[in-house]
Order: sequence, then C-alpha cells, then structure tokens
Amino acid sequence: MSSSGVANACDETKMQDCHEQMSALDELPTHASIVARFGLYEIDGLCNPQVNADGTVWCSCLHCHCWHSYVEGRLPEGTHVQYEVFTREFVHGLAAYLRERAAVYRLPRVKVLEVGAGDGRLSHYLRLLLEPMPGEASKEPVFEIVATDSGQRGLASGQPYGHEVHEQDAVEALAAEQPHIVIACWQPLGVDWTAEIRRTDSVLEYLLIGEKDGGICGHPWLTWGVKADDYCQQSWTAMTTFGRNRLGY
Repeated sequence: MSSSGVANACDETKMQDCHEQMSALDELPTHASIVARFGLYEIDGLCNPQVNADGTVWCSCLHCHCWHSYVEGRLPEGTHVQYEVFTREFVHGLAAYLRERAAVYRLPRVKVLEVGAGDGRLSHYLRLLLEPMPGEASKEPVFEIVATDSGQRGLASGQPYGHEVHEQDAVEALAAEQPHIVIACWQPLGVDWTAEIRRTDSVLEYLLIGEKDGGICGHPWLTWGVKADDYCQQSWTAMTTFGRNRLGY
C-alpha cells in the first residue's frame, strides 16, 4: 500500500473512532429530555408521595412509576440500572471543569481517580471526552481516567462499562494510583473517604458529587464538617442504620 493509502486508512480509522465516540456520548439524555419524558417538576396534583413505616418513600402516579422503571432498568428499550442519571450537560460540564483545573496546575499528565465508581459510567464518558483518540498527537494536558470500586455491591457486574472498573476500595486505590484529582460520586451514606484523600500527598483537589448537609452522601461531620448535637446525632445514627439496610452498604 502506498503512503497515501496508509494515510487515508488512518484517517478513516480516526473518523470511525470519532463517530463511535460521539455515538456513545449521544447515549446520554439531555436535562430537557428527562424533564419532558417523565414530567419532572410538573405540579399537576397527580404526584402524591407516601412514606411507609420503614421510611421508604413511594408514589403510584404514572410519572413516578415510569421514572422508577427507567432507573431500575425495566423499560422495554433495555435501560440498564442507574444509581444516578447522568445528563449530557453534566458530563460535558464536568469535563470542561477538569480541563480548566488541569490548566491551572500546569501538569503534562493529569491522573483522575474515581473512587466508588459503581458501574463505571461516569469515568467512561469522561474518558471519551478527555483522553486522546488512538493515534492522535498528545495535547497537553494528557488525562488518565481511572475508575475503581470495592465491588461489594456488584454494581459493575453485567453493566456495559463494568469491565473498565478496577476492583479496589478507596484506600487501596488512592495508595496504588497516587492521583492528582479524585472524584467521589454519591459517596455511601455514613462513609467518609475524604480523610484518606487528604492524606494522599499527590492529591491536588477532590470533587464530591451528590447530596450534602443532611443528604444521603458521606458523613455529616467527617465529610461535611456539620457537628450535630446529641439529639441530632442520635437521629443521624438511626438514619445511617436505615440507609445501610435500605441501600445495601
């Protein structure tokens, strides 16, 4: 094959890789499509949440039924189970933020570690947006995205990108990878990884994604610095026990 033929073949491969990359990103819903499809934020009197004796919340309206079917992977089109629904805007915004921070740190290579990555979807999409295509000239900064999870809940098993998740708990992953930036998306209730993250010398910053200040992510004092009085602490202990039983932690 002539040199021009080789070049054309390489160009076609790059175009195919780029097309596959864009197709994968197109899998992500937009915020507007989620709102329109499931009627979220509509106040029409149909949604009537109920709280069971064990603390679980449910609603029998059509919107809530469809939403739960969507996140639990029970729709006809074969949606997989989703602990968090990532939108196109969210992933692109997070990728843009990481590029901005990389420019601030002026590192030729930036290692981003996701701890508690579950099924690996977030890291997968960030990898598509931030890592160079095969054969593409490296542009500074070069990103390396690593997804890790303890595997205790089996979230990666059978999932589309589960094979990309390394089975390591947060402490092991931090010691092994020595990342520059750490992402913890929906840190388990009552669990704190931030102390170990701060003890890792290589870490320049970490991102906590999820609920805070009374939500279901992390520990109120160890993660968020919210010091509860005795009454609140007792309530927190009860809620943590419920959360672990309910969510399987």
